[in-house]
Amino acid sequence: MIQNEIFFYRYNNNVYYKHLWNDTIFKIVDMKLQPEWIFEMNKSLQNLLILRLKDDTDELGKESANYHLIHPIFETDRYLLFNTGYQRQKHAFLFDKQRRDLIKLEKENFINDIDGGLNFWMTATNHNQDLICIYQASFLKEEIKKSDFNEQNAKNPSGYKKLRTLVAQLDEEDNPIVVIAK
Repeated sequence: MIQNEIFFYRYNNNVYYKHLWNDTIFKIVDMKLQPEWIFEMNKSLQNLLILRLKDDTDELGKESANYHLIHPIFETDRYLLFNTGYQRQKHAFLFDKQRRDLIKLEKENFINDIDGGLNFWMTATNHNQDLICIYQASFLKEEIKKSDFNEQNAKNPSGYKKLRTLVAQLDEEDNPIVVIAK
């Protein structure tokens, strides 16, 4: 991501590009942009582009709060995963590429009901298409303390116990914690 306006991501050894104010994800092929995915936006982005050119950031901030801004974007063989912001609310979506079906998540991230860990939104995907999220140790420790999730709610009670033991042993200065979801 560059200056929070232009987004690049890699999928299957290809590079994709999306500008924040554009509704199209482009695949970069032979130094050219080839449309790959097109989001149908509810409002015209023309006014936002004009405001951007004028660089009227206060007005841009007020106006952009009413638009769908699709970012960040991750892609796997099965899904296109992305967040949107609309009227100051965040939403998370999965687009099932096989079924051509859009799925809106209950929250703005994935709910971890397996072991009581934090809900998460990935910060990357790897070559196995696992979803990866990174937490600072101090953040994870604090948020797990606040969680009202308990062993009875966990689909995997032994995983719940392991997570709680790990978090109890964490020092706030420890290295970041990497969560891998398969």
